[in-house]
Amino acid sequence: MENYVKNQEFVKRAGTSRSTLYRTYKDNPELWDETIIRKGKRVIPTRHYKYFDRDLLFRDNKSMRNLLDCLQNRESLPHRLWYSEWTYFVTISYKLDRNKEACANRMRQLYDVINDEYGSKTNFRMFFTSEPFVNRKGFHNHLVIHIDNKKIKEPIRNMIKNEFKNDKLEFSNYDHRLGAIFYTAKEGLEDTEWDLLGNNLIEEGIRYESKNNQ
Repeated sequence: MENYVKNQEFVKRAGTSRSTLYRTYKDNPELWDETIIRKGKRVIPTRHYKYFDRDLLFRDNKSMRNLLDCLQNRESLPHRLWYSEWTYFVTISYKLDRNKEACANRMRQLYDVINDEYGSKTNFRMFFTSEPFVNRKGFHNHLVIHIDNKKIKEPIRNMIKNEFKNDKLEFSNYDHRLGAIFYTAKEGLEDTEWDLLGNNLIEEGIRYESKNNQ
């Protein structure tokens, strides 16, 4: 059975601050979704300690180690994505339970809608993965998008919000220092429903192999 502790105890044991705690959960909404309410108080799983201890994170987090290994290979997809430009990091938690294929199809539909409306006005790129929830059935999506034309950043953002107005949507400006690419691909790409879509991928020199495009 998983162990949980109250916020005050977690902050003390993790050697962090309340502000850092809540900022981390704001930047990583799926971690926040793993916390629960118990007897009217929010409690945090003790396995989250590793996200506030760099030594534990690098030693115990297999997905982080996998990403670091990929970054050593300049021809790997994670390496190319890490050093590409991105505009937004988005998490979509669906109101209804969806399997990973349905989540992936929804992302491709989103790409088509945006590209049909704005593809002639900007270079547009999207990388997404579909992952299972920890605390409920179904899958959710993490995605990073790049919008080359800054003038239509907000219209595209508003379009995405409207497309998912009935779902939980988390938006943040992309910051490579916060590791959104790591978080998006943290489970690795093997046996994961993912894709890289764009209207200028060949010109950008982003080569990749996806089981969805074979």
